[in-house]
Amino acid sequence: MPFVARHSPRRLVLIAWVALTLAAASAVALATAGTASAHSCGFNTDEVYTHCGNTHVLVTARNFWGTQYTVCVGPGDTNLGYLSYWRITNAWYIGWLC
Repeated sequence: MPFVARHSPRRLVLIAWVALTLAAASAVALATAGTASAHSCGFNTDEVYTHCGNTHVLVTARNFWGTQYTVCVGPGDTNLGYLSYWRITNAWYIGWLC
């Protein structure tokens, strides 16, 4: 005779709820994976500037000692770490296209 596990109705409801929650979370993750950037728009703490528009813009970046650099960035993520030997601590859009 095969083994048949007997679960209480409360446990079956819990199992069904967990399965549906995991399925819904997976569907949401798959739906947004192709459209979302790994970073939020603007400067991120890992020396990356994310431009969410579809044009090229001028951005000013400042390093640890206050030295500023102005660079042209395109849509998406731009690593600003190459600008300076010292860590880039901030960057901002200056209102110009390039």
